[in-house]
Amino acid sequence: MPLKVEIAAAGWADQEPHVYIEGKAISIRCVIRNVSRRPQLVELKDHDAYHGTLRYPVGITAKVVRESGEVLTQNEIDRSGEGWWSQYFVWSTTFNPRMPGDTITIPPGEVVIRLIPLDQVIEMHPNLRSGLRSGTYTVQLRLHLIKSNSLTIRIGQPR
Repeated sequence: MPLKVEIAAAGWADQEPHVYIEGKAISIRCVIRNVSRRPQLVELKDHDAYHGTLRYPVGITAKVVRESGEVLTQNEIDRSGEGWWSQYFVWSTTFNPRMPGDTITIPPGEVVIRLIPLDQVIEMHPNLRSGLRSGTYTVQLRLHLIKSNSLTIRIGQPR
């Protein structure tokens, strides 16, 4: 695989044990790395003619697993059956037309970084209408078919 997707906690939760506050933003740092010897084209569509700038690139999906092993993002739309979700699954749009900047080139050994608002990616999921509650979760992101590493995060009560 010429590209690698690596995630880490971002913002105030960037240090162990990666604690986010319930009801607040859950920012995930997503690094897309070209590990090949050739430039790689990557579709990172994060804008369109109708919506303007989008909250995160269209090809990003998330998988959230409770500490017990339950896949909270399981759904009938994800054809892989693995439980990947994006709020864009339920948007009634095609994200067309293609626009300049939809596809970028990453030179060999270089990276592109995006902050992904996990709370917004999982929005509109039938099981997560109120977001993630206090607890420990394992999160993975996927860019098209490229899966990231797993990241354990904790959601805590506001003080």
